[in-house]
Amino acid sequence: MGLACGLGLTVALCACASVRDAGPAAPSAARADVGPRHRIDPRPAGRFTDPLRTAKLWLAIPELSRIASDTLADEGVPGMAIALVVDDTIVWSAGFGVQDLATRAPVTPASVFGIGSITKPITALAVLQLRDAGALELDAPAASYLPELAGVALPRPDLRGPTVRELLTHTSGMPRLGDFSYSSPPHEPSEAEILQSLADYALWHAPGEHMYSNLGYQVLGLVVERVSGEPLREHVAREILAPMGIEHAWWDHADVPATVRTVPYAVERGELTAKPSWRHGAGAGAGALLLDIEGLATLAKFELAAYADDPPGEPISAASVRESHVAVLSDLFAEADGGRLTARAGGYGLGWSVHHECNGERIVSHNGGTEGYASSITLLPDHGVAIVLLSNFNDWARGPTMRKLLAAVRDTGGLGEREPWPAPELLFAANSWAALLAEWSDARFREVWSPHEHAADRIERLRRHHSVLAAMAGPCGPPTPTKIHRPFVGDFVLTCEHADVRVRVSATPAGRGKILGANTTLVGVSPRAELRRAAEGALALMDAWNDAAFAALFAPAFPRASGRRELGDRGRRWGRCELGDVTEVRADAATWTASCERAEIEITIASDRDDHRITSFDVIAEAPGRRRCK
Repeated sequence: MGLACGLGLTVALCACASVRDAGPAAPSAARADVGPRHRIDPRPAGRFTDPLRTAKLWLAIPELSRIASDTLADEGVPGMAIALVVDDTIVWSAGFGVQDLATRAPVTPASVFGIGSITKPITALAVLQLRDAGALELDAPAASYLPELAGVALPRPDLRGPTVRELLTHTSGMPRLGDFSYSSPPHEPSEAEILQSLADYALWHAPGEHMYSNLGYQVLGLVVERVSGEPLREHVAREILAPMGIEHAWWDHADVPATVRTVPYAVERGELTAKPSWRHGAGAGAGALLLDIEGLATLAKFELAAYADDPPGEPISAASVRESHVAVLSDLFAEADGGRLTARAGGYGLGWSVHHECNGERIVSHNGGTEGYASSITLLPDHGVAIVLLSNFNDWARGPTMRKLLAAVRDTGGLGEREPWPAPELLFAANSWAALLAEWSDARFREVWSPHEHAADRIERLRRHHSVLAAMAGPCGPPTPTKIHRPFVGDFVLTCEHADVRVRVSATPAGRGKILGANTTLVGVSPRAELRRAAEGALALMDAWNDAAFAALFAPAFPRASGRRELGDRGRRWGRCELGDVTEVRADAATWTASCERAEIEITIASDRDDHRITSFDVIAEAPGRRRCK
């Protein structure tokens, strides 16, 4: 880029040519073919099945606005902007408070804030784009592209230096900060200053262990510069931000137009004080970008689009975006709040924090914070929803506010997950299973079931299972899909004369589709009387042991000594138990609740024998004080 194209100009103006002529091929070039070509399965990714989903999510907007206004009052935040993204649309964005306490200029969706460490996912996109173009490898030593890293001392002689992937995932062994300043304006660290500091550095720990590192992403920015052959700011502006559709972005606070520039504030000696913005210099890859709320929401749109049926593929492939949302585990967390247990497993992917809540929800997010600026982006990629937030004050806890915003969206009932389309093979397998239920044939069984079930004893077991199931259910209609879990795994229901049959079918993804497995339950029918008598007998043995009763109830494979010990232990812990309501009925098994003197339990009994003796026995207690996540 020539001197006439300043680093703070909008993205549209920063598509200038680099002054550097040396370097690898342009990163936008097609990646070289590596390895064999695979057939492409043309099935779409999935769809949201609730026709009112978007309308429900719109209902969150008044509550989001109220939460933002309350936060300004409760936390003393001068200004804030928030946006809600659904799929490929920014459905709402708004400003609250003021850009500048002196002028009282209001915050609008065009107001510009520092996004701090949310720059890291954007730097990661630049790295992944170079990887996709064949210009670098994630698992190569980072020193291959930035030789100065070879000067970093290792904590043990048998270790190797960090890879590019380890820099991306904060597992490089580098500490949080480098031995130079990027937070003391007007100082602006140079490339030479950063690289010189590496010559005297040592890793804090072995590569592979997690430690959040700003230094690691500052180094990644330099890797992008070396590999692309141009300054990071120019490269990201042209190759990442502009193709993504982010129209306005700046790298230095002073370059932002005064009409939209927010003033960063911090608490100093008990008062809200305007602070000079940090100048990141050559360390820009860790946190230098400034955006308006719609620019940050555009990043969220791009990330969510990777899960759609027709992802854009620019500036990088959807597969690489989804790859960036897979984390290296770094923490496990559980907390009891009254009667509710919250738990999560978390880690860091390629530029993103990733958490899995105990209810199964996946949250991909990042926070940013520099002196005077705070930011947050939260993606729910499985739901196609995102919330983004910017403010010109960093001395407040954003976590509780983001949790309130997410709760407002959840409360609309619009957060259904994307459901896959059923593969034709799955539908064929479900119909094949229903046909066998109506009329068993060993020959037909071998045609439609996967060969792993073709042994004589397996055929006999399944023949008996179908016979019992058909007798309990009566004649049935065709299977109707109720929920598709994966293209080749789905739940179906058959409406029958005496009961409904629910079956989860899994199919092989070959040929027309063979049955890989089928798990069934019945609705609207009582379990076999023999199973109930067996359950009552097992509870009686917990109360008072009897060798003859045990031998009559349990199949010969159950050891008498361990049975006496285990049933006796449960009886002493829980006291006398009384069988309650049935909760699940299967052809050869059933589950009941049971009330005991000191516990509520669940008992499951199964028998596939002609003499009805127990072949499977399981008891689960709801222990006092135990709480469920869901």
